[in-house]
Amino acid sequence: MRRWHWLLAWLVWWPSTLLANPAVATVDSVRFRNFGIASGLSQVTARAMLQDAQGFMWIGTQDGLNRFDGYNFRVYHRDRRNPSSLSDSHITALARGDGGTLWVGTMAGGLNRLDPATDVITAYRHQPEAPDSLAADSVVALLRRGDGNLWIATSGGVLQRLAPAEARFTTINPGVDLGVVRSMAEAVDGTLWLAGSAGLWRHRRTDGSWLRIQPQDPELGDLQAVAVDGDGGLWVATTRNGLVRMGSDGGVRGRYRRGTGGEGFLPDDQVRSLLVTRAGQVWIGTMDGLAIYQPATDAFLTWRHDAGDAGSPAANRIVTLFEDRDGLIWIGTWTGGFSIHNPATQVVRLIRNHGRDRTSLPASPVRALWLDHDGSLWMGVMEGGGLIHYDVELGVLQRWVHDPADPASLSGNVVQSIARTPDGRLWVGTQGAGLSRMRADGSGFDQFKREDRRPGSLPDNVVQSLYVDRAGSLWVGLESGGVARWMGEEQGFEVYARNPADPHSLQSNSVYAFAETADGSFWVGTFGAGLAQFDRASGRFTHYRERPGDLDSISHNSVTAIVEGSDGVLWVGTQGGGLNRAVRGNDGKLVFREIGSHEGLGADAVGTLIADASGRLWIGTTVGVNSYDPLTDDVRSFSASDGMDKSGYFIGSMARGRDGTIYFGGLRGVLAFHPERLPRRDRPPRAVFTDLRIDNADPGLAPGNPNSPLARAIHAVDELILAPGFASVAIDYSALDFANPDGLRYSYRLAGFDRDWIDSRTLVRTAAYTNIGAGDYTLQVRARDGEGGDFGPVSSLRFKVQPEPWRTPTALALYALVGLLTLLVVGWQTRQRWARESLAAESIRRSEERLKLALWGSRDELWDLDLTSGKMQRENILPIISTSAQVQFASREKFLQEVHPDDQPDVLNALTRHIVGESEFYENTFRMRTLDGGWCWVLSRGFAVERDATGRALRMVGTSRDVSATAEAAEALRKLNDNLEHRVEERTRALRLSNRELQFTLDELKLAQKQLVESEKMAALGGLVAGIAHEINTPLGIGVTAASHLEDETRKLMKLVDEGKVSRAALDTYQTDALSSAQLILSNLRRAGHLIKSFKQVAVDQSSEQAREIDLKTYLEEILVSLGPALKKTPHRVSIKCPENLRLLTYPGAISQIVVNLVMNSLIHGFEGIEHGEIRIECQSYDEEWLLLYRDNGVGMSEDVRQRVFDPFFTTKRGQGGSGLGLHVVYNLVTQLLRGSLDCISAPGKGVEFQIQLPRRVLQLQV
Repeated sequence: MRRWHWLLAWLVWWPSTLLANPAVATVDSVRFRNFGIASGLSQVTARAMLQDAQGFMWIGTQDGLNRFDGYNFRVYHRDRRNPSSLSDSHITALARGDGGTLWVGTMAGGLNRLDPATDVITAYRHQPEAPDSLAADSVVALLRRGDGNLWIATSGGVLQRLAPAEARFTTINPGVDLGVVRSMAEAVDGTLWLAGSAGLWRHRRTDGSWLRIQPQDPELGDLQAVAVDGDGGLWVATTRNGLVRMGSDGGVRGRYRRGTGGEGFLPDDQVRSLLVTRAGQVWIGTMDGLAIYQPATDAFLTWRHDAGDAGSPAANRIVTLFEDRDGLIWIGTWTGGFSIHNPATQVVRLIRNHGRDRTSLPASPVRALWLDHDGSLWMGVMEGGGLIHYDVELGVLQRWVHDPADPASLSGNVVQSIARTPDGRLWVGTQGAGLSRMRADGSGFDQFKREDRRPGSLPDNVVQSLYVDRAGSLWVGLESGGVARWMGEEQGFEVYARNPADPHSLQSNSVYAFAETADGSFWVGTFGAGLAQFDRASGRFTHYRERPGDLDSISHNSVTAIVEGSDGVLWVGTQGGGLNRAVRGNDGKLVFREIGSHEGLGADAVGTLIADASGRLWIGTTVGVNSYDPLTDDVRSFSASDGMDKSGYFIGSMARGRDGTIYFGGLRGVLAFHPERLPRRDRPPRAVFTDLRIDNADPGLAPGNPNSPLARAIHAVDELILAPGFASVAIDYSALDFANPDGLRYSYRLAGFDRDWIDSRTLVRTAAYTNIGAGDYTLQVRARDGEGGDFGPVSSLRFKVQPEPWRTPTALALYALVGLLTLLVVGWQTRQRWARESLAAESIRRSEERLKLALWGSRDELWDLDLTSGKMQRENILPIISTSAQVQFASREKFLQEVHPDDQPDVLNALTRHIVGESEFYENTFRMRTLDGGWCWVLSRGFAVERDATGRALRMVGTSRDVSATAEAAEALRKLNDNLEHRVEERTRALRLSNRELQFTLDELKLAQKQLVESEKMAALGGLVAGIAHEINTPLGIGVTAASHLEDETRKLMKLVDEGKVSRAALDTYQTDALSSAQLILSNLRRAGHLIKSFKQVAVDQSSEQAREIDLKTYLEEILVSLGPALKKTPHRVSIKCPENLRLLTYPGAISQIVVNLVMNSLIHGFEGIEHGEIRIECQSYDEEWLLLYRDNGVGMSEDVRQRVFDPFFTTKRGQGGSGLGLHVVYNLVTQLLRGSLDCISAPGKGVEFQIQLPRRVLQLQV
C-alpha cells in the first residue's frame, strides 16, 4: 500500500470526525423523501410550491392544486359544473395573499384567489373590453412584494400590479420591452429583479427607474430564474448558459457551467430554478439534476435521480425549489412529483457507491467493518468489491481483490469480518476462502485455510466473525468449525468445537459473535445453541438457551451481537428474538428480559448492537435502526425522515469511533452518525384540525351544503355545532410537520365524554366517536416527538351537540302538561270503564240467554271439559247419550268406554294431538254408546281455551251434535260409490284391450313403412343397375364390332400367306386396320371399366352403412355418372358447383341416395310441362359444417304441398308410380343418420330449393 495514504488519512482524521456538522453537506449526507401519484399527488409535475400561514403546503401541478398536511393530499380541480371551482387545473405560479388567502396562477384560466378557510375561489380573467382586467389568461410568475402588492407576469410579456384591496389590475409601463418575465425577486431594500426572455432587469422603488443589466452579455440574453442572497448579490439561471453569480451592482462575480471532469460542476447548463435559503445555502435546479453551491470551494455538490436509490431526487428535471418555515427544502420535478430534504439530517451520512466516482465504494452493500486507530475504515464490500480502505473525507484509499494468478492476493472477494491485532496485522475473514492476513509491508496477504492433514490449520474456510480480546488474542467464529483461537505461527489455531459426548463443549459449530466483559468473562454467540459463556482456563462452555414457556430464558437461540453496557449489564442481540437484557439473579443464574417488536423495536432480527457514551443502545435490524434507552425503557425507530436508511444491516458490520460516531454496514452502504448530533425538533409540535366527516361523509361547507355545520374550514373554526340525528363523527388532525411526520405520536380526548387521553396511531390521526349524547364538549388533541419528548400545546375545538327536538326544555314542559292531562283523562276513563263493565255484565247475561236459544235451535250440546280434574260441564244435553248436566271422568279409559271400540284410536289420536298443541282445533266423528245400549254417531268439535307454560291444554270447550242420520246417508253413498268404482274398472279393462289391438296395428304399419322405404332404396338401386347396363352395352357393342372386323381382316391375311400372295401393300393395309381396331377396342373397354367402377362405388355406398372420408366434388360427379342413363332420356341438365378438396367424413351412401332422390323427384314431379329443366347443385363449407343447396326451375309447389312434402306416403302422383317415400327417405337420412337439418323453399312456378346443413365429420353410428 502506498504509505502516503496513511499520512494523508492521519492528517484528515480530526476534520473527518466532524462529519455530523449540519452546515456542511456532502453527497452522502443529503437524502430525499419523494412523493408522487402513489402518495396521493394529483399529477407528477410539481410546477409551483407555497406554504400558507396555517402551515399547509400547496403544490401546483398540471392537473390540480394540492394541499398537503404531511400525510394526505386534498386536491382542487377545475369543474365546469361548479363556477366556484378553479378556472384551470394547470397551475403555474403561487403567491400568498392577505388574510391567509392564496393567489393561484394558471396556464389558461387566468388568476384565482383562494380562501382556504372558506374554499371560496374568485377567478380573474382577461377581458378585452376591460383595460383594467388581467392582461392574459396565461400566468407565468407571481410575486407579492413587501408593500403588499401582487405583481403578475403573463405570457404576453405584460407586467401588472394588483393592490390588496382592489380588483383592478394596473399595467406596468417601464417604457422598454421586458419580454416574457419568468421570475421575479425582491431585495431587502425593495429593489425588484426580473429575469426572462429579454435578460435581467432592475427596478428601483425609490426612483421608479428600469435598467437592463449587462445587455451586451450574450449569456444573459435568455433567463429562467433570479434569486437574491443575504448580501444582496444575485444568482441568475440562464436557459442554456449555466449559472451566473452577480453583485448587487450587476457586476459578474462568477460563471458556472456543466463540467466533464468529475464532481464540483453543475449537472447541466440548462438551469430552471433557484433557491437561497435563510441559512444562506444556494440550491440550483437544472434540466439534468440538482446542485448546492459550496462557498468554501466555489464548487457544487450534485444529485441525480437513481432508480436504485430511494433516497435520490424524484427526477432530474427540477422546475421549482422552496424552503418552508422549518427550513426543509422542497424540490418540484417535471416527471417525478416532488422531493423533501431536511438539512438537519445532513448529520447522517450514507457512504455508498456513486457510479463512476472512483472515490466512492465499488458497490454499496458493506458486509464487514473495522475502524482503524487513525479513523479510517476497513470495509468488506459485497458484489465483488473485496477489501476497501476508506477515508471518510477522501473516499476510497485502496482496494484489494482476489487474483487467482497471485497467491499473495486476497483469498476471496466476499469479506465477512475484519480485525487488527495489537501487532498491527490486519486479518480478513472471507466466505469460503478462509483467512487472509495482510503482510506488514502491505505487499500482499498470507493465507490460512483448512488443511485436513495439517495440525493447527483453520477447521473451516467460512469465517463469520473475528474478535480481539484484551490479551490481544484473535478469536475466529466459523460457520461449521466452531471457534478457533490464533496461538501463533508455530501452534496455529486452537479449535473449540461441538463434542456430542461432552455437555460442556461448544454446542453449535456456527458462531456469530464474541464479547469480553469487564469482569473477564468471555461470551460466544452461536447459531442454534443460544449464548455460551466460555471459561478460558478450563475450556468449558456454559450454555444459555431458549426454554419454551420460560420467559426468564433467552428469547432466541441464534445470537448475533453481544455488548456490555456501562453499568455492567450484558445485552444480547438475536436473529428472531429481538434484544435481550441479561442480569444475574439472587441465585447467580442469568435472567433474560426481551425487548422486541412488541416493545417498539423495528424488527426482531438484530444484526448490530453498539452502546454510546450515554449508555443508550443503537440497534441495526433487518428493517432499519433503533435506539433503546435502558433508563427510560424508550425505544425509538429512525426512518428516512431522520436521514436513516431502512434497507437493513448485516450481522457484526459495525464500528464506533473515538468521537462517538457510529458506523453500521448495510445493504445500501455504511450509515455514519453521531448520536448526540442527530436532529432535534426546534419547536414543539402543535396539531391542526384538517378534516371533518359526519356519518363517514364530508359535509362540505355552507352555503354550498345548507346542512353542513361548517361555515369555514375545520382548521379555521373554534366551535363545532352538530344537529341531532348523526350516528358518527370523525375529525382528522395533523401537526403539519414535514420533517418527520411518521415520528410523531398523537393523543386526543373529548372532554365531557372521555375520562383519559387516547393514544392515536400515526397512520390514523382521527378522533372518531359514535353515540354522543346532547351536550357541550371540547375535543383536545396534542402531539409529541416519538422519542419520548413532552407533548406540545393542546389544540382545542369546542364541540356542541344539540339535543333532539323531543329533549329540549320546551319539550319537557310539554311532557309535564301532557302528563297532567293524562291523569285527568285516565280518571275520567276509569269512571267510564266502570259504567261500561256494568253494561257488559248485562250484555253477557243476555248473550248467555241467546246462546242457550241458539244451542236449542241447532240441537248442539255445549261442553266444557277440565282436563286436570276430568269434570265436564254440559249445556243443552243430547238426551240420547246422557241426561246429566255434569259428568265426571275418572280417567281416559273411562271416557273411551263410552266410544265404539273401532273409533277409539281415532278419537284418542285427535284429542291427544290437540292437547299437546299439534293441531289448531279438535274435530272428530265417532260412535258413542246410547242410553238404550245402542250406538249413535256424534260430531264433536272443540278448542283449548287454556294451556300451561309448556303449551299443554288444561281446559277445552266445544260442541257435540247427533249426526246419526247423516252417517247413515253417507254409508249409503259409500255403497253407491263402491258399485260405481266396479263399473269403471270393468270399462277400463275393456279400453286397455282395445289399446293393445291398436298398438299391434300401429307396429304392423311401421313395419310396412320400413319395408316400403327399403323397397324404395332397392328400386333406386335397380334403376341404377339398369341404367349402367344400358351405358355399358354401347362401348361393348363397338368393341365387339371392331374385334369382328379385325378377325375378318386377319383371316384374309392368313389366306394370302398360305397362298404366298402377301404383298407389301396388303401388309401395310392390314397393319393400319389392326392398329385402328385395337385402339377402338381399348378405348371402349376403358370407358366400360370407368362406368363399372363408378357404378361399383355408388352401389357399394348405397348398400353400405359405414362412414368413410370422401372428396365431395369427385363423389358428386360419380353420382351424376350413375344418373346418366336417366338424364339422357330427358332434355334436362344437371350442374355442380363445389369447392375443390372439400373432404368429408360421412356416409357416402346416404349422400348418394339424397342426391338421386332429389334429382328423380325433379325429373318426375318438378319438370312436368317443362321443356328444358335445369338442376343446380351447389356446396359451401363453413368451419365444421357444409351446406348443400339443391335448386331446380320446375313447376314448384303450393304451400300445403310444401308443408307435407316430407310426410311418409305423401305424393302428387298416386297411382302413377309414386310411392310418397322419396323425400321422406331424404328427410330421415339428413336428420337422423347425418345429424343435419333440411328445409324446403318453394312456390308455384318458382321451382324448388332444398337447403341441407350437414356436419363435415359425423360420428360412426351403430345402425
